[in-house]
Amino acid sequence: MSNNENEIIARPDLALAMLRHGIGNETVVGYSSVEVSEIRVLQNGLFTTTMHTDFEGRSHSLFIDFGYDELEQMLVLGPAENRRAIQDWIETVPFVDQLYFPHPIEMGQFLKFGEEQATDDGSFVPMTVTRIYAPGELIKNIKQPEDEEKAE
Repeated sequence: MSNNENEIIARPDLALAMLRHGIGNETVVGYSSVEVSEIRVLQNGLFTTTMHTDFEGRSHSLFIDFGYDELEQMLVLGPAENRRAIQDWIETVPFVDQLYFPHPIEMGQFLKFGEEQATDDGSFVPMTVTRIYAPGELIKNIKQPEDEEKAE
């Protein structure tokens, strides 16, 4: 999954496409590698970022919403320079509603579907972060069959 804030290409919404493809709206979707390089303020204490990924052979946008707690979890995974930038930026909100991280942060995320929203450009379904983890964290915690044999 990639994030490129310089592209101004209209893409279909990934969450909406997944729902129309038959994925249930109660499904939790996991991504093992997400790179976040920018965030925007939606309202006090609620942030969003946009990712781009392919689905059924076509590039789609995915809108990911999260709160302060998830923002703090993201910052732990990145360099101190990002934390300083966020602290400076928070003081400027709402005057500056978007921040580009000095260094993108790579992480894994679990997401749940939000409610469909209509805009002048069409509809989209934001997804909300339910869990953030370090890249590879889940793989390290999965027991392999050979680990169980060694324990016996």
